Amino acid sequence: MRGAAGPVDLPDLFTTRVAALPPETRGLLELMTCLGGRVEVDLLRAATDLPASTVRERLGPALEDGLLVMESADQEAVRFRHDRVWEGALAYLTPERQRTVRLHLARRLAARPELSTVAAQQYLHLVDIVRDPDERRRAVALLRRAAEEARLVSNYSLVERLLSAAVRLADADDSALLIALHTGRLAALYGLGRLDDADEVYRVIDRLATDPVQRTGATLVQVSSLANRSRPQEAIEVGIEVLRRLGVAMPAVEQLEGEVDRSLDALYRWLDRTSEDDDLARPEITDPSLLAAAALINRMLPPAFQSNPATMVWLVLQAVWMWVEHGPGRTLVGPVAHLPFATTRRRQDYRTGYRMMRRVLAVSEARGYEPDTSQARFLYAFAAGHWFAPLEECVAQARRAWEGLLQGGDVQNACWTANVLVYAMLDCAPTLDAYIPDVEAALGIARRTGNEHSAALTQPYAWLLSTLRGAPIDAPAPSDRLADNPTVASNVHITRALAAAVLDEPAELDRHSAAAMALLPFMENLYLSVPAYLTRALALAAGVRTAEADAPQRSALLAELDTVAEWWRARAADAPTNFRHLWHLVQAERAWATGDFRAAVSAFDSAQRDASVPQRPWHRALIAERAARFYLAHGVAHTGHALLADACRGYLDWGATAKVERLRQANPDLLVADGVRALPAPGSAGDAPAHRASIMTGAIDLLGILAASQALSSETSLDGLRHRVVDVLSAMTGATGVQLLLWEANTGTWRLPAATSETASISLDEAVHRRLVPLSAVRYVERTREPLLLSDALSDDRFARDPYFDGHSCCSLLAVPILNRATLQALLLLENRLIRGAFSTERLDGLMLIAGQLAVSLDNALVYASLERKVAERTRQLAIANEHLERLSVTDALTGLANRRRFEEVLNTEWDRAVWAGSSLALAMIDVDHFKRYNDHYGHPAGDECLHRVADLLRQRSLAGHLVARYGGEEFAVIMPDTGIHVAGDIAEGLRTAVLGLGVPHHMVAAGVVTASIGVAAAVPTAGTSADHLVELADVELYRAKRAGRNRVRCADTDGA
Repeated sequence: MRGAAGPVDLPDLFTTRVAALPPETRGLLELMTCLGGRVEVDLLRAATDLPASTVRERLGPALEDGLLVMESADQEAVRFRHDRVWEGALAYLTPERQRTVRLHLARRLAARPELSTVAAQQYLHLVDIVRDPDERRRAVALLRRAAEEARLVSNYSLVERLLSAAVRLADADDSALLIALHTGRLAALYGLGRLDDADEVYRVIDRLATDPVQRTGATLVQVSSLANRSRPQEAIEVGIEVLRRLGVAMPAVEQLEGEVDRSLDALYRWLDRTSEDDDLARPEITDPSLLAAAALINRMLPPAFQSNPATMVWLVLQAVWMWVEHGPGRTLVGPVAHLPFATTRRRQDYRTGYRMMRRVLAVSEARGYEPDTSQARFLYAFAAGHWFAPLEECVAQARRAWEGLLQGGDVQNACWTANVLVYAMLDCAPTLDAYIPDVEAALGIARRTGNEHSAALTQPYAWLLSTLRGAPIDAPAPSDRLADNPTVASNVHITRALAAAVLDEPAELDRHSAAAMALLPFMENLYLSVPAYLTRALALAAGVRTAEADAPQRSALLAELDTVAEWWRARAADAPTNFRHLWHLVQAERAWATGDFRAAVSAFDSAQRDASVPQRPWHRALIAERAARFYLAHGVAHTGHALLADACRGYLDWGATAKVERLRQANPDLLVADGVRALPAPGSAGDAPAHRASIMTGAIDLLGILAASQALSSETSLDGLRHRVVDVLSAMTGATGVQLLLWEANTGTWRLPAATSETASISLDEAVHRRLVPLSAVRYVERTREPLLLSDALSDDRFARDPYFDGHSCCSLLAVPILNRATLQALLLLENRLIRGAFSTERLDGLMLIAGQLAVSLDNALVYASLERKVAERTRQLAIANEHLERLSVTDALTGLANRRRFEEVLNTEWDRAVWAGSSLALAMIDVDHFKRYNDHYGHPAGDECLHRVADLLRQRSLAGHLVARYGGEEFAVIMPDTGIHVAGDIAEGLRTAVLGLGVPHHMVAAGVVTASIGVAAAVPTAGTSADHLVELADVELYRAKRAGRNRVRCADTDGA
């Protein structure tokens, strides 16, 4: 593209315009150039010691010339109209003049504390020319203060630049200052992920520091840096050496266990005789060596956890004894909160660690030890809470910890907290889709912080997601080269074992669960051990079932299974909400393996009952599947297939589509669609189990009742419950018709759910009119609150005249009231029109048991329906709010036009489209003439109204497919796709005429009304070009329109237009 007078060198053009300005205006532009291109008027006033009115007056020529734009917001500011204008101003300044201006700014602004950061940024460019020792000291202080402000907003790149400059200005003999500056640089490089550069800075600090307290800050960063690069042993060695210099010497290996045991014994006695009130009554630790040692221990614990459990236990106990002997302190919160690792690993004692964690949390919250309190919350969720408190509480603590750690700048522990959420949310997320954000968040923060180890811990769970969903996400399969990283290895084997358990791969389950159990020392007190113990129990039970009765290996497998089952019993006793259903599952698997049928039935039933309370979707599905396989193996086909369908639906709802596909392939007659279960037809291939056992009829009745109760307890919607009632009771009783009526307490009427819609129902009157229910039977049960059993309703004078029975030769009838807390809630009506006496009193007790479960399920379904309505309404409100926010993000608040962000998005999109299509793209830049004068004379409210009227006009006259945007200040832009320069010029002329025709009064200009100048450019873009040049060219034409007298249009003569 080229202009009318040939190619335009924009920086040279702007440099010429700057040189033509009055000297006092040029002086202000020089200051603006060195201050960054956009400057608040108050800052210019401070830099020049001139009144604000004088500053505005001197800026006038540059504003009139279109080089600058005045912004009116909370703080009045002025900026260069375009980056190319700034470049032209920079080109006008010689290097020597730049240094002079910057030195003037630095010295003047340094005297103003509120402007010290701006002064520091000037000194960044003056390191080599500041010679005076006092000024160098002042500059160092300014640079450090500015670096701290940049650190608070995580601008580590700026921190490193500021502190590097400070190092060059600092006194070479002031080692304490140099150590502090280099330590800040080290932390910034670590934050940027430039870990090799950080190593070099740490070596510099190592040479400078003779006092171990001085080097502690740097050692903290270096330990994290090495751990993040999967070099935990090096990290521990660096920390142990500095601890030794601080007076905390690690004993020899052969003495370590004895010292640990003595410390634990003394700790138990101390916990029993003291409380958190005693801790709060003691003063804070102030000894620098103790504070440094505590902070270092805290930082060493993650790499010790990864590679050396014995060292970790010793480190934790050192911190605990500092707390015991010297009182609590902020830096002790984190390391003392690791006590559960010590008590569990050393003595299999879960409760003492939990007690100490609650105490640490209480003390740290009372004293306001953030972000250390957030670290304690993370460790509570990581290593202690789940053994005694509901898993959901641990998740809530972990999320609070995540937020607090990020706010406090502790990204290292935030990484580990993300891992905790990955472990816990696998069990309690409602679906795998809902679980994905936690996995992605963990991988994201690990990548951003260079934490390779955290990423390696999370990747197996991304692999598990991919495997179960059958829809791979961007997750590499876990590596098998894990010998040097046991914590990552444990995650890999656990996720592989979980996949094998769900996908029914016995060999893989046995191999990976055994490998995971071998790594228990690295995860004994973590929630990670839960899936390890679960998958091992399943593998062992399968091994016992398949082993010969007298084989030695069977006894060994059974003994190991008993050990695992005892672990589950203890966990279920401490936290029944989290573990009781899994303990019952392990009991059921053991009973099945040893041939104890009745014990297995009871345990499977208990497992399903307890799994329905917490939100553990895949646990429920797995338990249903295991129970189904048990029943099918013993020839109880109907119950087995019913449970298998439940399991299939559970996996489907969870999102494990790969598992559902396998179930369907293995069971072609098993259909689960639209939430409705269809069982294999009697006599189909699905009824033929691999192994069949002889079971008494009474036991089968019991199994049917258990299966029916379990089926009803799993339903959470009224529609699903109605379908399930029909399925279960039809199969169980042989009824040819089943109806469920619901009592509406608020209206005092019965409603019959319609068969076609979950939300639709019909009144009792309508149901009676359609002959769907016998009114006489309903009224009888409603009055007596007792079951009604009729061998043949047509032979009973109380009911025979009911029109419902007209035209029938017989009808067995059973009506059962559903009572909940002595209140009538629903009514079950069962009928058989084929035979008399279809329902017997022997089956009535069983049906009453099912009715009891139905009462509970109805309550649950009503609660869920209410919650779903609230969630749907909240979701709708959020969608509206998000749509509103999205509009706001691309809309100018004053004019309602597209804002600068939207303008740039559309321009780049249309530019790329024009490249592909070979079409022309035009742009008009519109500026309201002499708007500053308008604002100054009429006031800002009138100025806003003027802009609003111009914007409305431009919007009304814009053509379909064109975008009108507010570019900034009083400047607008119009993007015109598929438009050449001549048509674009005609459109622009129409807009100019229309603005003139508005007749907005402007008595400060010759025209007497508001006018506009417009610059137009058009081009046929080619590959490799940028839309920025089109903006620049239109801006040049706008400048020419203004130089020619304003209130006119100027068009660029461009190729391809």
